[in-house]
Formats: sequence, C-alpha cells, structure tokens
Amino acid sequence: MSTIKQKLAIKNALKGMPVSKAMKEAGYAESTGTAKLTQSNAWKSLVENKLSDKSLVKTLTQGLKATKIHTSPVAPDQEIA
Repeated sequence: MSTIKQKLAIKNALKGMPVSKAMKEAGYAESTGTAKLTQSNAWKSLVENKLSDKSLVKTLTQGLKATKIHTSPVAPDQEIA
C-alpha cells in the first residue's frame, strides 16, 4: 500500500519531473534521499505495471520505425521574442 506522499511523488515523476523534485513537491524533507521512494513497493509496482519489458520494447520499436522529422519553427540564429 502506498502513502499519499508516495502517490503524489510518483504522479509528479510520471509527468517528467526529476524524482528529487517530485519528492520535495509531495512533501518529503529535502534531506530525504530518492532511494526512500525508488526502493518502495509503490515504486516497484509502478515499474512493473507502467514500464514493463513489453511496453519498453514497443516504444523502442516505434522509435526505430519513426520517419517523421520534427524541426524548429525558429531558425537557429533567431531569438524567440
């Protein structure tokens, strides 16, 4: 069972926030190391369910087959106003 802090930190981490910042925003003390979250059962469950080998292989395969080129709408020498 995960705590409220764990749920908030994991939610923030899934949005792309660094784990240490996600933990701080969830209410963990700054002195708390990331291992407290990343070694918890809640984190392990997340990894098993959201980051399974099957989903990682699927994403990797999609990336290898990607053909669309994304370019910047701003030329490299221009500044964004």
